[in-house]
Amino acid sequence: MSWNPKYALVLAVVGLWPFSSGIAAPPEGFASLLSDKDLDGWVVRQPDNHDWSVVDGVIDCDPHGPAKGDQNLWTKKEYGDFELLVDWRIKESPYVNRNARIILPDGSYKKDDIKELPPPRRDAMLVSPEVRADGQVTFHLRAPKADKVSVICEAVGTQAMVKDANGVWSVTVGPPPPGIYDCQFDVDGLRITDPASPNVFGNRQGSRGYVEVPGPPGHPRRDECRDVPHGTVTIHRYASKLTGARRRVHVYAPPGYPQQTSKQYPVLYLLHGSGDDDSHGTLLGRANVIADNLLADGRAVPMLIVMPDGHVADRSHEREKGSRNRGRELFEKDLLESVLPLVEANYRVLTDPQHRGIVGLSIGGGQSIGVGLGHLDQFAWVGAFSAAVSGNDPALAALRNDPAAANQKLKLLWIAVGKDDFLLARNRDFVKALDELKIRHTSQETAGTHAWGVWRGYLAEFLPLLFRQNLWSRLMISIESL
Repeated sequence: MSWNPKYALVLAVVGLWPFSSGIAAPPEGFASLLSDKDLDGWVVRQPDNHDWSVVDGVIDCDPHGPAKGDQNLWTKKEYGDFELLVDWRIKESPYVNRNARIILPDGSYKKDDIKELPPPRRDAMLVSPEVRADGQVTFHLRAPKADKVSVICEAVGTQAMVKDANGVWSVTVGPPPPGIYDCQFDVDGLRITDPASPNVFGNRQGSRGYVEVPGPPGHPRRDECRDVPHGTVTIHRYASKLTGARRRVHVYAPPGYPQQTSKQYPVLYLLHGSGDDDSHGTLLGRANVIADNLLADGRAVPMLIVMPDGHVADRSHEREKGSRNRGRELFEKDLLESVLPLVEANYRVLTDPQHRGIVGLSIGGGQSIGVGLGHLDQFAWVGAFSAAVSGNDPALAALRNDPAAANQKLKLLWIAVGKDDFLLARNRDFVKALDELKIRHTSQETAGTHAWGVWRGYLAEFLPLLFRQNLWSRLMISIESL
């Protein structure tokens, strides 16, 4: 407690009882925080404490006294949330004027007895989204003044929520199939992420929330963390030779990489979608978890997975200025001139095209097609998930001159898209163009939309096909994944 030292005051604090010597124990509901003799239970500046004293059972302060420095008074008792009421009385030194009463704003006189209030009740912490043992998901939102609230979840669409007497809106949905699903609330027309959920991430387009529904007991999803050996993910920062800007790249190294100092590894470059960045390959894509599980099951070749930032010209929430193809070109230059040299200088990697692959999703799928098919002398393994491509994609121009040479260099060209993906027609046009050019490829259309749950599944299918020189082994792995 402290005050303006212009006034000499006597302080009566919450729960102070008695106010003068000889008064009985405090009445019911009151706590005595002050003895009528000394400052026991209070902390004062030592050894010079004569700014503070007890006069007739009341704490007395003389802010004009000789003490310098800290003139605050502290209680030794700790409190949670509470309301502190303070009465000030003008002091007529050396005695207290008992007739100096406190006048309240309404004009009435304040009583000397002040009750110590209990701490206010804290509302129970909300758990949202709450994934139940049977796979059902319950969403909660505390919004007592809202008129209409609904949850918008990728798995179940839009579901109206019901408000209880405490102003908490709730709804239980599903159970949806195990997987990852985007979700958000609509509160009287305002779209927000779940404020109680830890599963919220940001990208160039704002914040987004999601819920993870695990697989049934004993049957974890391919992208769930299991008790298996784990690799490491390292973040590197570098100065782009193209722009001069400081940029970032995430690198996954498989289990055992630090110990096997004489072994060299193949490399897969994994590219994210529009709006995201290099962190989302592990945060949302779970690339490291998927790789760990496949390696533990003996279904993939140990490899490095390099996840660069695909947005080169624009570091804000806006898209790159100019055409999408221009953005591709800038990324291609940054990848080849800065990222590849960084990786090959810091990791034990094989640098021939037979041991280097590239794959991407959404806009990253268009980038992987452009870079991979445009540089078959550097990438023999190319993949695209829900790719931003078309039937007249610039990457096709590099193949038209000599399709036979392209087929000889390509180890794998793998394309997948969901049947409900908004890029389905464009992917079909691209695949049709490959067929016309007689470029060997594998393409599939699966259930699903333009979503992380779909892309995690594609990555779990794609990784086992990589860096296997035997075509028969790749075919067998493809059959096993069906």
